[in-house]
Amino acid sequence: MARQITVGVVGCGYWGPNLIRNFRSVVGCRLKLMCDTNEKRLAHVRSLYPEVEGNVDFKHTLNGACLTLWPRNRSM
Repeated sequence: MARQITVGVVGCGYWGPNLIRNFRSVVGCRLKLMCDTNEKRLAHVRSLYPEVEGNVDFKHTLNGACLTLWPRNRSM
């Protein structure tokens, strides 16, 4: 069985909701966090996905959010 990864999406604008929807549907992927500095936009995606944490603080998203780090040179 493959290891589960934990991801976060930064930016919930044009492509954000598509990425969020797709990450939620991938087996072995846990969407933990959505981040957008626009509180209205974040509130919209939070209404669609209330089980996913939402945050307007980008620094929190990168620091201590417990997301899986994926090295760039690692192949999937």
